[in-house]
Amino acid sequence: MPMQLRFGRAKLKAPAELVSRINGALTNLTADRNDRVSEKAMDDVSRFLEQIKVIVLGLEDQPPNKEQALLLVQEAIQHDLVKNLLVYLKQLEFETRKDVGLVVGALLRIKTQSVYPMADYFRRNVALIYSLVDTYGEGGEPHICLVSGGILRDCIKHEKLAKVIAESTCLLQFFDDIGGVKFEIAADAFATFRELIVRHRRMISQVLLNRFDEFFPKLNALIQTDNFFIKRQTLKLLAEILLVPENVDVTAKYVQDVQNLIMCMNLLRDKYDSIQYEAFHAFKVFLIGEDKAPEVLSILQTNKHKLIRFFENFHNEKDEVDEDFKDEKAYVRELITKLPDSVV
Repeated sequence: MPMQLRFGRAKLKAPAELVSRINGALTNLTADRNDRVSEKAMDDVSRFLEQIKVIVLGLEDQPPNKEQALLLVQEAIQHDLVKNLLVYLKQLEFETRKDVGLVVGALLRIKTQSVYPMADYFRRNVALIYSLVDTYGEGGEPHICLVSGGILRDCIKHEKLAKVIAESTCLLQFFDDIGGVKFEIAADAFATFRELIVRHRRMISQVLLNRFDEFFPKLNALIQTDNFFIKRQTLKLLAEILLVPENVDVTAKYVQDVQNLIMCMNLLRDKYDSIQYEAFHAFKVFLIGEDKAPEVLSILQTNKHKLIRFFENFHNEKDEVDEDFKDEKAYVRELITKLPDSVV
């Protein structure tokens, strides 16, 4: 994405010099920003990062220089530029931190033949990925999380990096972070978590199967939180997980648990209309499969006639503006009608 210069247009230094200058300046940063050495170092990091942005992102009237960008990513890898930027991220000024996010994201997108060199660098330095996830944790600062979260989502675009996160303790760590008290942190953590779950469907499907007993109890707990935003978004994500064709085995396992059905049925009567609406999309999955667990079938049979009446008036105001929802609701009523009556 072309960008505007903050320091005015200047002759670009060579990639090797830019990386060397930034790394050198970072080591001179101190907690005291009024210190002259630290102030000069901060200015140098900002100015040279801006030149890097020109190389990897271009300007409105100047596209990125692919040859220079490739040299830059090679220099950045050889001299640990990204690692150093992340180590000093908290000490940088607001605009400079944003530039770090833009630069790292751009470096992750640079490709040579079929290889993304910076993605391979992160794969070899998985501690960097874990440190980015850790910024969401207790004591996390929103202005830091917004940058680190953006970098994480850029990492997740690469399946091999997403797999590293999904197979590590980070997957479950997200649940604690999403349940955090700071809204900005919880919202960004959820955005990253959702990207992890939906981006690479086949890979994540196998992870969800392998970690089913760890993952879904925590997901259900988030769905039942008092936080409206988290409740709605997580419930929407659950429906998305259950309805994705790649997750057919995951879905088959989830709908066999009667407690999952009870949760979804209770949410159909939530005080918020939007929660009811999202619950509908999760609930309908329990009706579709023919091989229902005995306890699940018993609950559905027992409530058959109540459910038919319930869906006759369920969000009818949406019918005229959402034909798909109207059709799905009719299909759900049909499936319920076909259920055998409960045997008393």
